[in-house]
Amino acid sequence: HESLKLLQRVLDEINPQSVVTSAKQDENMTRFLGKLASQEHREPKRPEIIFLPSVDFGLEISKQRLLSGNYSFIPDAMTATEKILFLSSIIPFDCLLTIPSQVRALGGLLKFLGRRRIGVELEDYNVSVPILGFKKFMLTHLVNIDQDTYRNPQQMPL
Repeated sequence: HESLKLLQRVLDEINPQSVVTSAKQDENMTRFLGKLASQEHREPKRPEIIFLPSVDFGLEISKQRLLSGNYSFIPDAMTATEKILFLSSIIPFDCLLTIPSQVRALGGLLKFLGRRRIGVELEDYNVSVPILGFKKFMLTHLVNIDQDTYRNPQQMPL
């Protein structure tokens, strides 16, 4: 499907081990992920598809997960307000269009890491998964053009 070409580019560029997504998907996404997961001769670079309940991607619960995370790059002595300010320097909370989806995605990812207990598999269950950092991914060779610029390229200032 045309709208999933960008997702395919992301998968091609970062070559993930796992893809974590909500179990509640539209039909095109479900087919796309089904084809990705059901490779007969799974190539070693094909990702594992993990479906989490859509509630795990809820905005409020994701915010709580994000704020209560175990981040090795944030000092334990920071207050909740300082932690929010610090995290806002990493996640651009001022962008109202993309923030809810970024927070939801991070919340789902943190839930997945907590369930898999990656890095603390042999520790007590009260030990949370340590997060060493966040890394922003950007597609290469991609230009984002707003609708006005796309419609009127001859009027674009040089």
